[in-house]
Amino acid sequence: GAAAIMEASRAEFAATSNAESDLDRLKMRRSELRSTITAQTHSQHQLRQSIEVKNLRNMVNKQREVLVKQGQNLSEKSALLRKCLDDVAHERDELNTLDRRVEDMLGKKRKMEEMAGAITQKLLKSRRKRDKFLQSLSSSQSAGTRRDDATYAPLPLSANRSAEDVAVATSTRRARKQGKAAAMTAADFF
Repeated sequence: GAAAIMEASRAEFAATSNAESDLDRLKMRRSELRSTITAQTHSQHQLRQSIEVKNLRNMVNKQREVLVKQGQNLSEKSALLRKCLDDVAHERDELNTLDRRVEDMLGKKRKMEEMAGAITQKLLKSRRKRDKFLQSLSSSQSAGTRRDDATYAPLPLSANRSAEDVAVATSTRRARKQGKAAAMTAADFF
């Protein structure tokens, strides 16, 4: 029996030794798996980071392209705005020039109206004088003139011209002279 007990204890020891070596192998395998999992986790984390960086670069490049296009549009719009502002300033200058010309022309118009009014008044006054002269001439001819009166000498009438024709011709000459004087005065204004 002692040998059998020894045998059984050796077998038990060998089984225990095998179990311990299996346990050691399992522990090593578990440690290897943990390090592999840690390495894969780290590698996945790095891969995710590189993908995120790549995506961010792509986004930045797209944003840069958008900004470049917007910058070009903005510079074109700015150039158009400057041109419009220049056109508006030019038109404002032209309007100011035209306003000054209109004011000048209105001033000249007022002066011409004043001159025309003055000439009309002179013409009416001359016609009144002519009418009075014709009335006095016709009344003196109908009453008869005394030839010995030294203070009054009637106008000589030609055979073909009446007293009224002479008065009209005289007033026409006066009106022409006044018209030339007015025209010369109006020419001074322009």
